Order: sequence, then structure tokens, then C-alpha cells
Amino acid sequence: MIDKKWGALLIVLNLIIINGVILAVFNLSYPFLGHDYIYGITSMLDSALHFRLNGLTIQWFTPSFGGGIPAYPNPNNGQFSLLALLTVFLPPWQAVMLTVVIYTSTGFIACEYFLRHSLGLHSTASILGAVLFSANGFMIERVAVGHLGYITFPLFPLFLILLVDRSLPVGYASAILGIVTASLIHFAGYFILIIFGLSILTTLPLLSIHSPVLLNWKKLLATLAIGGILALVISASKLAAVYSFMRFFPRTITDEYNTPVLLSLVGIVLQLMGTMNLVPLFLIAGLRPDMIPAYLRSVTDANLGYWEVDMSLSPVVFLILLVGIINIFHSRRKSLTTLFNGKRKIAWICLFLALWLNIEFILAKGWIYPQLRRLPILSSLHINVRFAAALIFPLVLSAVLLYNKWIKDQLLSKSWVTFYTANILAIVFFGTYFLFKEDYVYRFYDITDGQKTYQQMQAGKSFEVTEIGKTRGNSNALLDRVSNLNLYEPAFGYKLEDFHPQVEAGPIWKITNGYFNMTDPTGYVYPELNNNKPFDRFRVEDEEPLKLFVKHLQPDWKIPTYQRVLNWISGMTFLTTLIYVITQSALNNRNKTSQ
Repeated sequence: MIDKKWGALLIVLNLIIINGVILAVFNLSYPFLGHDYIYGITSMLDSALHFRLNGLTIQWFTPSFGGGIPAYPNPNNGQFSLLALLTVFLPPWQAVMLTVVIYTSTGFIACEYFLRHSLGLHSTASILGAVLFSANGFMIERVAVGHLGYITFPLFPLFLILLVDRSLPVGYASAILGIVTASLIHFAGYFILIIFGLSILTTLPLLSIHSPVLLNWKKLLATLAIGGILALVISASKLAAVYSFMRFFPRTITDEYNTPVLLSLVGIVLQLMGTMNLVPLFLIAGLRPDMIPAYLRSVTDANLGYWEVDMSLSPVVFLILLVGIINIFHSRRKSLTTLFNGKRKIAWICLFLALWLNIEFILAKGWIYPQLRRLPILSSLHINVRFAAALIFPLVLSAVLLYNKWIKDQLLSKSWVTFYTANILAIVFFGTYFLFKEDYVYRFYDITDGQKTYQQMQAGKSFEVTEIGKTRGNSNALLDRVSNLNLYEPAFGYKLEDFHPQVEAGPIWKITNGYFNMTDPTGYVYPELNNNKPFDRFRVEDEEPLKLFVKHLQPDWKIPTYQRVLNWISGMTFLTTLIYVITQSALNNRNKTSQ
């Protein structure tokens, strides 16, 4: 074991470097950021403007984009997320960086705690595992390109702590699980939750193989059931609103990858190798690293940006796994028998089935996935290559368990050499993201206008929308008080194929056939109650609500009674659960102090 102070110092140093690399990649071309920030930044600013004017209330609709569209009912809207709340107090660029640091650091500490406390691994193995998990390609690519709903990925080890750690009471663990899961839903984290689910299905058998008595299945299932119910209740308001919107815009979409199965499996391996492995290999072979994106796209048949296929893990992970596999084949027969005996046989079967399911999700084909993708949420998700991220933690865990076994048999001085070597190599290879000369994430979004918009918000300037326009970007439109028809909104299709507004460029107060030139957004979500339909405009008799709406104030929208009831239920459940968690945490700390 290592001294607590020295261990804490190692954790801090690693966190500084890992966060530094991620933020440096994010800022490589500042003020130009990854192209998807054009959606995230403007949405954050719009939510922040709503909070400043209306307080901590639901932003049902927004006049800022598309002539008036849904906000809270939009599944991509992250109004009640950490990032949106931080943007009330910080400029968007600083808010994103702080959010990244918070999630990355939380995930690192949770991973180290899980490995050391929940699994009882050696301190150096726990720190190394946290480094190998946190320094991954999936997270750095999301930050680089602007996939803000995915930057909660580092929180995965927290889920494992809540499910596996025997020291946490079921009620306490369930309450935290419910709050964290609901926070992901409110941050457009549907894809992340599926990745977490697939990863948990793969991780639990690995833990059973490691130690058949480790898992308390009664506690685990109780925590999962109670936490899941709490998450659904806390999210009921959001989910109901999203359903009301998506029944008109279901966004049913699927992926098809036509590569042969064996080549597809190679593609998954190459995805997980990614930048940190392929860049050194290409350099050794005398090839340019900038060829890697096209190479990975061809192998996976994913005609997408490189950020979608790069799930890179450190070469340290693969080196440990390779040595471990070689050792297994050279092990004594007795050791192999122990590895596959008793309850471990069932765990191995479950692991095989979990890996099979993972592969079907990644390849978007097979026996099980084609049936599952008909389900709600799954039917509207695609870019299945992202599901390879579900294998990141299981691979890191496998490597760390092998590493932990080795250092137990090593002399103290030798184990420290092994640890420092592995840790330094992991950090060094994380720096390979700086070796690309070409801009493969399309950093063409200029955040300057976003920063200016925030400065004007702080100065208390009015953002009343005065006209409909077709500007060159949402940030410019927000800054110019124009509701932009050339919006970027995936809910209506990537090419706006489901977006057919009746409004046109010009003043919003122009009257045509008894209608103003502004979309009444209630038609997108609750047309039955408002006697309208999607894309209908405000009627002349609705002038007063329109006056409030264009000033970013919320009129007394006609919302169904069931939705209003769910708003209260979700809100009160969240507050009650949060108070319970805070109270229990205080009591636990007091008990530890008294002992």
C-alpha cells in the first residue's frame, strides 16, 4: 500500500495532466471550436437567458430558433443540466471547460475509489486504473467536436459503486442512483445510459469471475430497481413532454454497415485501439497519422467523422491484456481449472452473452438488436459505432485485475517501477492527439459571438426577437435578435427534412390571413389542447402571449393537466430525494468522525 498523502498527490497530478490534455485539445483552434458547439453553445445561452428572466422554471418553448420551437420537450434540450446552470454564471466557453473538469475529475476519483475500496485492489492498481479509464478517446473526441450530452461518460464508475459497494445502504445508494440517472436524462443522455447499461452487463460477469462472492445480488437488484423507479419518477415530467413532442417527430432512423462480420470485428478492435495505438504504429511504418480517420472509416464502413469511431484506449491496457493472455496459456492446469470452475462457469457464459449483445449493438445487426431497436428511444438513435464505448471500462478493469495480481507477487521497489512506468506511458500516449496536422473535427464554429451574447446578457440588454431570418448561424441570430430558420436541430432531421415552417423571413408582427409571422410552438407538442397543429402560426387574437414569448418570457401556456401534475411530482420527488441524500451523507460523516 502507499501513503495516503502520496496517493492523493498522485491522483491530483494525474487529474491535472489529463484535464489539461482534454482542455488543450478542446482549445487547439480557439476561438474556433468543434462544429457541434454551434448547437450546444446557443442552446446553453438560450437556457441561461430564460433562467435570468423567468427564474428556475421550465422553458417550454423558445422564440430564438426556427420561428419558435419546443425547448423542454425537445429530447436534446439540457435545460436542467450542470452545464446549463453554470452558463447562468459563467460565459459558455468557461462553463464548458469547468463542466468537463468536474465530470472528468468525478469519474477519475470514483474509478479509483471503486477499484481500491469496493474491489480491494492495491492502491497503485487503483490509481493506474483510474488513469487508463479517464484518458480515453471517447471522452476527448466528444469534448473536441461538441457532443455535450456525452461528456457525462466519466460518471460510469459511480454507477458501479452504487450497485456493488457493500458499505452503502440500499436506500442511500438507490437515492443517489435515481438522481444521477435522472440528471443524465435531463442532459440528453439517452445514448450514454444505453452505453452504461451495456457496460454494466459486461462488467458484472467480469467481477464475478474475479471473485464469485463479491456481488451481493439481492442488494444490487434492489438498488437497481429502487434507483430506476426514482429516476423515472424524477424524469417523468421530462419524458412525458418529450413523448408529446416526438409522437409528431419520431425521428426513426437506423444504421447499416455492410462490411463482412470478421472485418467488422477487426473494426471494433481498431476503434478501441484508436489514436493512442494507431498513431504510433503509423509513425513507425512511415505513414502520416492524418490517414487514420479515412482508414478507420473504411474498415468500419461508418461513413462518419473520425470522432465517431475513435474509442482509443492506452496501449498500456492492451500490453497488460496481451501478457495476461500469454500467461494464462502457460499457466498450470490447476490455475486454469480454478478460473473456470463452480460459479465462474455461469459468469463466463454471462460474459459471452454480454459481449455478443455489445457486438450486435455496435454492428447494428444480428439476432437480438434488430428486435430491440424497435423499442422507444432505441428507434431514434443511430451511429451505432458509438456503442463500442461500452467496452472501455470492461477492458480497463480486465487489465487492472491482471496488473493487481502481478504486483502482489513483486518486491515493493519493483512494483513502484512498474507502476510509474505504466502511469507515465499512459499519459504520454494520451498526448498523441496533438500529432494530427489536419483538423479532423471541423473546428469552424467561432465562439466569439457566443461570448458577446453572454456579455450582453450580463449587461441586462433585451433579447426580444423582432424578426424571422435566414442567418448564417444560431449564434449570430441570437446576437441579432433574429429567430433563425436555418437552424441546426436534429429533432427535425439533420437536413431539416421534417421542418416545414409557415413563417417566412421578415418582421414577426406582419399579419397574413389572420396570423402573425411567428410559429405557435404549442402546436408541436399539445395541438389538441390548443386547437392547432405543428407549424401553425400565432393567431391575431393571441397577440398578448406572443408579446411575452418574443421577450423570452413564458406566457400561461395551455399545458395538459397530467403534464402539470407530473411537473410537481418530478420536482417534489427530486427535492425529497436530494434532501435525503444530503441528510444521510451528513449523518454518515458525523458517525465516522465520532468513531
